This record gives sequence, structure tokens and C-alpha cells, in this order.
Amino acid sequence: MKAWRFVGVSVLAVLCAALLLAAAPPIVVTNPDTAPYMDGDYHVIPAYTTLWYRLNYAGDHSQLVIRMLNGNENALQFMVHKPDQMTKWWTNPGPVGRGTATKDDLIWAGNSHEPGTWYVEVTNPNAIAEVYKFAVQGKGFLPEKPAVTTAAVVPATTTQPTFENTEPAKAIAISDQQYVIPAKTTLWYSFYYPGDKSQITVNLPRGVDEHLRYSILTPEQMKSWWSVDPIGRGSPYDNGLIWSSKSHVPGTYYVKVMNDNPYAVAFNLSAK
Repeated sequence: MKAWRFVGVSVLAVLCAALLLAAAPPIVVTNPDTAPYMDGDYHVIPAYTTLWYRLNYAGDHSQLVIRMLNGNENALQFMVHKPDQMTKWWTNPGPVGRGTATKDDLIWAGNSHEPGTWYVEVTNPNAIAEVYKFAVQGKGFLPEKPAVTTAAVVPATTTQPTFENTEPAKAIAISDQQYVIPAKTTLWYSFYYPGDKSQITVNLPRGVDEHLRYSILTPEQMKSWWSVDPIGRGSPYDNGLIWSSKSHVPGTYYVKVMNDNPYAVAFNLSAK
């Protein structure tokens, strides 16, 4: 099969990026009153969104270190607020500190005599969702003592996602939206092709950067998908993965997306 080739992609990409930046919507800020306690799990933050987390600190002046893994690599931001700053957080009095770029990560370290519930404000200024996790160190970091139930404090958008489409029979039809694939997982997607020999292109932007893989299977191949070679695979193009071809075979084609990483990844997928 022929791979699709583009002309003038670099210039077009620059212009599109400029338009997206110019038209970026305002950041959606969630309420810290419903902030979950900070943990060591992977979480997903939607595009143009601020999320809140809380943690208990003893106020014993011991060193507290908060690290956001891959925070700098993914252009995220986080700020740290102590208890007395949270009485009027909406007036933006300013945080006690911010995550500082240290290679791929963001790190804040400090100490205080002020005990109580401290808050961490995470902001994603990007046009796509990002995946991240926190690591907290320090003897003053106390076990969580939530005053409300887990169901009330853990928003569905911030937990490690699980999906049913880990098997072809439950494949999701590709649409213009963002997906998340958990760590070490294979998910299935599908699209209908009329078999009119028109060009069909499957694109996974940032697939190379995110170390994802995908393969394409025809309707006939799906009868024994576990034992056949796919009709094609996503090939590197810039920082994404792309496959393009024509066919006279109509029907539902399947896209098998694979994440070999030890963490979840947010991604976009299109078939046009």
C-alpha cells in the first residue's frame, strides 16, 4: 500500500498552530472545595483546565518535596497554596510556590510552621488533554484524612480510566474527540469505508512522541484477527503516526491502538 505524502505541511502546521493559539479558550477552573487528596496514580487533565488537589502537612518545618513527573515535558504548571491562602483563593493572592522545571519534571520544595490542608493547583494550558502523576516526599506529609466520601471527592475526569473496548467486539467508532489509553493496554476503534477506492487516511498525531502504535485490519481479516497480519500499520510522519490507502472492499475497518508505556496516554485519532 502507498503511504500518503503531504506537500507544504510545515507551513500549514505553523499557520494552524498560530490560529489555535490566537483562538485558545479561557482556562476552566474547578472548585478546590471538591479537591481529591493527592496520590501517586496517573491522572488526566483536560485541555484548558485547572484541577485542584489537597494534602495534609504537619507544619513541623520539615522539607516537603512535590514532583510532577513529565510536567515540564508536557508544558503543564502547578502552584502550591498553604491553608491561610485558601480562605480567599478566588482573589488570586498568589501561591506560596510553583513547580520549577527540572529536566522533564516540575518540582517544588519548601518547609513551613503552618500545619493543615495544603492545596496544589494544576493547570493545563494546552489544546489537548495531558497525563501526569505526582510524587510527594517529606516526613511532614501526613496520610490523607478526607472529611467526605471518596465518591464525592474524586472527579471521574481525573482518575485512571478503564475501557470496555479492549476487545474488537466492543470497538468504538472513531469520532472527532480525544481518547485515553491506559498503561500497557490495547484498545480497538473502527470506521466505515464505502469501498469506492477513495483515499482513506488514519492519523494519530503525536503518536511517535507518545510511543504509541496502531495497526489496520479489513472486514475480512477480522474473522481471524488474532492470527493474521494487519493490512497496514501507522508509520512515523513528523511526530505522529499515519496510514493511507485505497480499496474496493467496503465495510467496517478496525484500528488496533497499542500503548506499551507504563502510564496512560491521551491521544487523538482520525479516519478521513
